[in-house]
Amino acid sequence: MRNIDAVKFGLLAMVMSGVSEGAIADVVTLNPVKDNTIYEDTPGTNSNGSGVYLFSGTQASAGWARRALLQFDLSDIPAGSVINSVSLRMSVSMTISAPQSMGVHLVTADWGEGASDAPGQEGGGTAAATGDATWFSAFHPSTSWANVGGDFVASASAVTNVGSSGSQPTWTSSQMAADIAAWVNGAQPNHGWIIVHQDEGPFGTAKRFGSREASSAQSRPTLTIDFTPGAGPVGVPYCFGDGSGSTCPCANSSSNAGGCANDTGQGAVLSASGSASIAANDLVLSAEFLTPGPGLFFQGNNAVNSGNGNPFGDGLRCAGGGVRRLEVQFANSGNGFAVSSNSSISAGGVVSPGDTKRYQYWYRDSGTSPCSTLFNLSNGYEISWSA
Repeated sequence: MRNIDAVKFGLLAMVMSGVSEGAIADVVTLNPVKDNTIYEDTPGTNSNGSGVYLFSGTQASAGWARRALLQFDLSDIPAGSVINSVSLRMSVSMTISAPQSMGVHLVTADWGEGASDAPGQEGGGTAAATGDATWFSAFHPSTSWANVGGDFVASASAVTNVGSSGSQPTWTSSQMAADIAAWVNGAQPNHGWIIVHQDEGPFGTAKRFGSREASSAQSRPTLTIDFTPGAGPVGVPYCFGDGSGSTCPCANSSSNAGGCANDTGQGAVLSASGSASIAANDLVLSAEFLTPGPGLFFQGNNAVNSGNGNPFGDGLRCAGGGVRRLEVQFANSGNGFAVSSNSSISAGGVVSPGDTKRYQYWYRDSGTSPCSTLFNLSNGYEISWSA
């Protein structure tokens, strides 16, 4: 699994953007490399790491919630690839409820699959083995989640209705494609997804799915990814809100290789795809993990404070000197709170071969924002232009 240092020096081609003429798409279908169910039941230390089933939703008697964790190995997808589409398919093996709305959410902390194997229909789990994920622990018994019930992004990457026994619900969205791109390119550590019922209040909404240990291959979770191999990352990200450089304005540091944390609890990640060729004119800047509202891609000549940035609003100003406004974009739920540039970066920035420019995304932080200034910035990104 890539660590944050690898993120900083390995990054980042983004989703659905400039592909060189003649590039041929490829498709991979993957099973999880680990999966598990966490159970809310008192005392919250049950798990099912090696069981043949996964669960999501609430049980009938007491309304305790279950949540299913899955992670996939994406090493077959080269860094810099364009992710064209993504679909996650599960197989329902038992249910007592009508169709239920369930979402896949990006997990933000590592977790474990241990040797626990629940008896019978597995609905209540069993005592966690060492290294299992539980309702309270990412790795039982030594490593707790930061949040009881798992650490994950509150907004779902995709939502679908999960129906009757024998059905095979599928989750797919542009945000899931953005998740994959972030994992492949190191912008976000790959901790997988968690399947969460979108209203865990009602009793008896649970669905039972086949796990990666299911005896039938057709019952196992499958992730299908259509991608176009890229030429690799372009440029170098810098100026992160993780404390490695300047301190974020109100201790609102982040851990996802982006800027300082915004209202989502994560930093906005700026990335680049295409090439740094002026003639090709195919460079695309992308920003994700945003809050609803407008933002500005801009260019500077210098890396501020030797690349460490200076406090500005809720974030760090990383690009400065001869600043040029490039393009305004608007993030909302329709684009998964991730935006990409549509205009020519080289023309807008009036760049010449041999120029090195720095880029950043300056955006409105909805709600109160951590430091109450109501605006923030992504990490910085450095591009050395060629003819």
